[in-house]
Formats: sequence, C-alpha cells, structure tokens
Amino acid sequence: MRGEQGDNTQLSRENLIDRFLELRPALARRFAAVKSPELRGELGSVTVHQLEVLHGLAGGNVTMSQLAKRLDISESAATDLADRLVRRGLAERQSDLRDRRVVVLALSKEGRQIIGRIERQRRKMAESILGALSDDQLRELLSLIEVMVAGSTPASEADRPPFDNPDPQRLECSDVPEVETKQGGDLNR
Repeated sequence: MRGEQGDNTQLSRENLIDRFLELRPALARRFAAVKSPELRGELGSVTVHQLEVLHGLAGGNVTMSQLAKRLDISESAATDLADRLVRRGLAERQSDLRDRRVVVLALSKEGRQIIGRIERQRRKMAESILGALSDDQLRELLSLIEVMVAGSTPASEADRPPFDNPDPQRLECSDVPEVETKQGGDLNR
C-alpha cells in the first residue's frame, strides 16, 4: 500500500486508517518545512515551544499564568521560556497601562517580523500543497478536518484556551501597543 495514490474505495477501514497513518508524517513535514535558508538562520536554536509562544503572542499579549495554562506547563517553566525569548530579543515584558501590577509578555518588533515571515512562508507552502485540490475538494477536506478536530479533542485540551491565530498583516506593523516596556521584573503574575 505504501506509495500508492488514487482510489481507496476498495480498502477496508483498517487499511484506510493504516494509509492515513502512512501519509500523515509526510504531509506534516511538508507543512512544517522551513525552506528559506535566511529564515532558518534567523531562527537558529528557537525551539518548537518557543515558536508556539511566538505564534500565540501574535494574537495578543499574555500573562505568565495565561501562558502556563495555554501550554499546560508550570508558571516557573513559562517564566523560563519567556526569559529565553526576551534574551533573544523576540519578546519583551510590558506593564499593562490599566493595571501596572500586571506584567505581560509581548512580541518584540523583531519577533513580529520573524513570525510575519514564517506565516507568509507557511501560507505560500499551503497554497502550493493545497493547489493540487479543486475548490470543492478543499471545502471537503476542511469539512472533514473540522469533524475530526471536533470529535477528537481530549478533555484536558478542551479546557485549555488556544492561542489565537496570528494575522500576518498585523505582525509587521510598527504600532505600539497600549503597554509600557518593563525592564526586568517578575513574570510570575
């Protein structure tokens, strides 16, 4: 069955699941690939967890407790993760102007630019991969993925608020959020 393409109508459910499991890693690699050497160089040793945080911050600033909850890690682990992003210049600590006691993690200008480039590259890649499908096939694929996601969410993930999807256009803007950058400080709030 490996390497086959085309009509799967005669396969048993077990064989169809096996085929899905065979194809899933290849598809995941195609979507996850970072092909730009410049971007790979910029990312350097940024971990998957750090990228997840950067993508999440593109949807808005978070407190350390929110970050910990979203990643299902302890607040001290979230603080360590945030500290590494701050040291790399990809994120910054900010005080909320409405409540100066609250410290949030936000994307830095460099972080916004990198996430913007990643998102544009991912979109190009998705357009390339999904370009093999007709509009009707793409609608069907999305419908099926939505059914799978809705029917397979474990209870622990259902309680965890997801990061918002970043808006690539928002990421490169030089707008200054309504917060002040905080030099140092405790992120355990």
